[in-house]
Amino acid sequence: MRDCRHEKNRVFAIAAAAALRRLFSEAKAADELNFAASLSPEFRPYKQNSAVEAQYAFSEYSEFLAKSEGDSIRPRVALAFYAHLAEASGFWEVVKNLLGVLEGRKFNFMPFSEFTTKYGTAAGSPVPNANRLMRSLVSAARSAKRSDLQSIFERAFDSDLRNSYAHADYVLRPEGVIVLPRYDHERLISWNELDELLERAVVLYLTLNDIRIEHCNGYSAGRVVLGRLDPSAIDEPWTVEFGTSGMVISCGARMLQFATYPNLPVLEPRVV
Repeated sequence: MRDCRHEKNRVFAIAAAAALRRLFSEAKAADELNFAASLSPEFRPYKQNSAVEAQYAFSEYSEFLAKSEGDSIRPRVALAFYAHLAEASGFWEVVKNLLGVLEGRKFNFMPFSEFTTKYGTAAGSPVPNANRLMRSLVSAARSAKRSDLQSIFERAFDSDLRNSYAHADYVLRPEGVIVLPRYDHERLISWNELDELLERAVVLYLTLNDIRIEHCNGYSAGRVVLGRLDPSAIDEPWTVEFGTSGMVISCGARMLQFATYPNLPVLEPRVV
């Protein structure tokens, strides 16, 4: 389990690790082929992978915060880091897909596609914001009768803070950050509370990625799994292998090669 400075986050980290490990284990037992496909976030054969970029960003934000004490831009960087973690929709696709597998669905290239219906097509729709993503994960956990995960994602991010930063509706003061989430309301988030919120987001991100990497590495020697990615197909033997080129899932001439998702060493940020 990841270490935490704040007692509330220690409790949160223990609960998050237990809930996520249970999710991974149960999804693998339910449908291993689609479980394996779900381990590589934001698989898009036609575009760059922002989930990969999110991990580079994590390392860069962490490294800056670890060495920039006293720098006047530090609080704004911390807020940007927080928003980036919340908005990393590609990364949170892992959880959404695993919850789907748990309920008998197949791997979905766009697991948050419910947000595209009002725009007609996925191609014409904007990427959903973090508040919608978290509500979607909470709803999916509730549907799968996973109250432990529902509680984790209900507490994962502070919507006032994320939304205020995203819309530049905040003010820095000596005592903390004043956020203006609504026209008739303002709220002071102390520096200590901001540090606690950022630590919680970081711990959830790291815990999810740690468990994801563990399961990816379980396919480093290659493994044959019986199953189907298409609900209308028949079960066939697929080879699942994870290596330097990423996750490769193949059956005869058919192959899915997922983008390499870097398992980078990361520096955990110090107190904001």
